[in-house]
Amino acid sequence: MKRNRLCIFVMHDPDGIADDYIFYLLHKIKCYANHLVIVCNGAMQNEYVVKLKKLSDELFIRKGGDFDCGAFKDVFTKLLGWEKVDLYDELLLLNDSCFGPIFPLEDIFDEMEGKSDFWGITAQNKIDKSKKTYDYEQNILPYHLQPYFLIVEKRMLLSTDFKEFWNTLGETDTYSKATTQYELRLTDFFESRGYKSAVYIDNKDFFSSHESNYIYIIFDTYRLLTEHALPFIKRKSLLMEPKDTYEFNVGEIAKKSIDYIAMNTDYDINIIWKNLIRISHPVDLKNSLHLNFVLSSKHSLNNLPQNRKIVLIAHLNYTDLIDYAFTYICKVPKDIDIIISTKGEINIAKITKKFESLERTNYRIVVPEDRGREVSSFLIVCKELLMQYDYVGFIKDKKSCEIVKHQTVGRSWMEITLENTIKSDNFIYNIIDCFEQNPKLGFLSPPTTYASQYFTAIAFSWGSNFDETMKLAERLKLRCKISIDKQPFALGGVFWFRPKALKALFDYNWKYEDFHKEPVPIDGTVSHAIERIYSYVAQHEGYYSGLLFNEEYASLYLTNYQYMLAKFVSDYHFLTGLSKFDVVATAIGVVERFANKYDKVYIYGTGMHGHNCYYLLEDRVSNVAGFIVSDGYRKNSKIKDKPVYELSELSPEPTTGIIVALNVLLQKKVLPELNKRGFNEIYTILGGN
Repeated sequence: MKRNRLCIFVMHDPDGIADDYIFYLLHKIKCYANHLVIVCNGAMQNEYVVKLKKLSDELFIRKGGDFDCGAFKDVFTKLLGWEKVDLYDELLLLNDSCFGPIFPLEDIFDEMEGKSDFWGITAQNKIDKSKKTYDYEQNILPYHLQPYFLIVEKRMLLSTDFKEFWNTLGETDTYSKATTQYELRLTDFFESRGYKSAVYIDNKDFFSSHESNYIYIIFDTYRLLTEHALPFIKRKSLLMEPKDTYEFNVGEIAKKSIDYIAMNTDYDINIIWKNLIRISHPVDLKNSLHLNFVLSSKHSLNNLPQNRKIVLIAHLNYTDLIDYAFTYICKVPKDIDIIISTKGEINIAKITKKFESLERTNYRIVVPEDRGREVSSFLIVCKELLMQYDYVGFIKDKKSCEIVKHQTVGRSWMEITLENTIKSDNFIYNIIDCFEQNPKLGFLSPPTTYASQYFTAIAFSWGSNFDETMKLAERLKLRCKISIDKQPFALGGVFWFRPKALKALFDYNWKYEDFHKEPVPIDGTVSHAIERIYSYVAQHEGYYSGLLFNEEYASLYLTNYQYMLAKFVSDYHFLTGLSKFDVVATAIGVVERFANKYDKVYIYGTGMHGHNCYYLLEDRVSNVAGFIVSDGYRKNSKIKDKPVYELSELSPEPTTGIIVALNVLLQKKVLPELNKRGFNEIYTILGGN
């Protein structure tokens, strides 16, 4: 039966954007609303205001500062007024926290007809929060309807109790206040006054007692979709930090849920991707949805699509590595073009001879200036050539840098990159098919090596390049999520991509003068920033990034990760007794214990490692007295409101400790100087003597 229904939809976006999923949701909801009110909590960009006005009967732009319950209260008491609210027989309250409707709502409305005074799609049973800090009576989260979709029937809507609830709603300017004043209070408030509640999805399958209950709409979405046809999926459930999911599963639920929606419903999965890509850090998105692509190198799913143009670009710098590089280049299918970037007559002659032996004619050799190495070659010489292609692979040769002892390390890294980009013709076919099957995939990179000195790169891959990368992002005018607390997506400068996904990088007018003269420092240049910015450019252009493995290296990495994890777990558990990942992940262990031994502690280093160390300690210890730099290297008098001292300004004291937060090369210079000056209370965060 068609109801005289008022619908109030509240949305908030810090960038003032209404993504496509919002408009899909509103188009569907409008079918069930006689009067649709849209409230924007905070400013919206004008183009979205225009589109929202066309959909709504009334649109309100609020200053915001609180959550959706504050917006609902304003609609009732100020923006619309109780007199207009009282004209309706039914009220629907919903917000932008969900994707959907994934399944039709008609059956839900029909089933819930006449069952209650107010109802929701899902309800949360009691949860014992007594062991956690939470702002609610007796630390027990009560049974409550979850208010992302809430129907209020006429008897309750027109009651004085309903007006009392909203008129007495307290401050809701924090998540905790909004939860306790609205979400956790509403069901009990009205049930205690004799109003009957109901829920569409019976939640008895998801709990055994309030002590063992859990937030199943976040951590059990796949069962809700497949067994209960859940029409809405919380956006948060697809973006949970892995450490927050390991209490409940191994993190598989988000990926299974999004795959199920894509394969079993009519809901356009691309509007989910569009929102997730925009609001997420690329690494968080990769971790939450397991964007690791393991492809076969032995069997191909499809041949190359006939309507796609594909090219491989290879920068070959070292004459003695040309033969090795061609053991891989020779596997590139002949219907893929090849561009070789190199320098010197010897290299050109040798490469030309190689192609002649392969009987290939669809190749080209380009010669960049001797500045910027493979990065300037990629962005200056090859730029105009590659923009005519649909998919591009980029590889380079690699030797160990000066900080690495064994030449086998550089060779291993080069092998990792080549094995996981052009291992075989079948592997390349599967890479292209992967792009074809995933239209929002823009960038694929092999995994970072962890051999020798590169072992810590997985956790400290910014090096001293964060500031330079931020400057580059500003220069390119990127809209993306970059954080020093999140490591870059991948290192190595070898990858496959869609040119559209890196458009902002190619649109910049690069010149050779932008790059450092030889010899190039091992860190801190624009080339190192470019190596780290690819996934952020892809995000800016609306694409996600993934890691690329062939099956053999996926097995190799899995074996090695298991070994390394087992070693860390064994040693960490022995030292601390901690046994749960969520506890381990938030512990800072020996660094905090070292700091707490002293009246004062200083952090030696003001670069990325120094900042990370301070972030680690600032909320846990109160005795960080400042930063130290070597004499003559002070650039700022303060960092994070802490003074910066040159080493000669301090004297060793038994009640003062120093945490050396420098890379290994700088440690080798600084540690002897500290010992020479009598500083013995020292801890190095990256190892050392």
